[in-house]
Amino acid sequence: MNVRPPGPTLRCKTPRFSHHSLAFSPFFENRLAVASGANFGIVGNGRVHILEVSEGGLGVAKWFDTQDCRLPVKIWHEHSAEIMSVEWNNLQKDTFCTASWDQHVKIWTTARQTSLVTVPAGEGQMYGASWSPHTPSMLATCGADGFLKIYDLRTGDPSKPIQGFRRPLSQDADRPADSTQASPTEVLCCDWNKYDISTIATASKDNGLRIWDMRAGTAVCDTDFKGHTMAVRKVHMGPIRLWWIADSGYRIANHPRFRCNRDAAEPFRWSPHHRDILASSGYDMTCRVWNRTRPAATMVHTDHSEFVMGLGWALFDPGLLGSCAWDEEVHLYRT
Repeated sequence: MNVRPPGPTLRCKTPRFSHHSLAFSPFFENRLAVASGANFGIVGNGRVHILEVSEGGLGVAKWFDTQDCRLPVKIWHEHSAEIMSVEWNNLQKDTFCTASWDQHVKIWTTARQTSLVTVPAGEGQMYGASWSPHTPSMLATCGADGFLKIYDLRTGDPSKPIQGFRRPLSQDADRPADSTQASPTEVLCCDWNKYDISTIATASKDNGLRIWDMRAGTAVCDTDFKGHTMAVRKVHMGPIRLWWIADSGYRIANHPRFRCNRDAAEPFRWSPHHRDILASSGYDMTCRVWNRTRPAATMVHTDHSEFVMGLGWALFDPGLLGSCAWDEEVHLYRT
């Protein structure tokens, strides 16, 4: 199968700072945030870069250094080891979760200085925690023990995972249930399908990128994609389609590097706002776009020269993907 190459790429270089995570703004379609660190994040200063697309290209609009304690609006500190992921709840918008190498996942709200819930989610380091986009109390976690676990925080004992979605969530949710061994190695990331409550994707150290169907009461591997040659660090299923467009700021679609490819990106079969489309990145220095109906990647981005640690779909611009890596670069390109 021929893999379609990506189109023109917008790039931004941030000298001395390698990148670990990326997210597009939900309010301004031409802005994105990148979490970065000096010395690959091992030691030294951390920085949050705010990038902006303008007629001149992709550039840094502002940054915040983590060593400058005057800048954060609020600080929470309970974890005893590195925090590997943080995610806002899209339905309960004052709530967020964190997953840490201290083997715990914590639930927080902006109204409190202490966590609401602490979940002992695994027997090893935790790499990811992701809220269900359909049910605000449901949380998926993954970690070094190789398990994908689903928690319902409405139960009296949120430390016990639930399995599948066959029964109503309000019944027997506190019973012991088997977790899903998603990989014999570490599971580095998990992400919910935005259109299907019973579908979750996982990325793992064994180069695995897998789709899990939870409808049977136990997770069944629906699709096992092959293509990455090293550990898969990130997986993102497409965002929920937004029919409205932000009125303020520069529109990415107007940039001359992208304008010529706008028509090619329009057909719905290439849109990330689709239940069957997902993207992944990994330690093989590539980003790949996949369709559940096809056995191989539909696009491979190979322009990074180091581990690709962050990946994200644009919320307002279907087909636009961003990635960031340890090569100190951020790339935007159409899929």
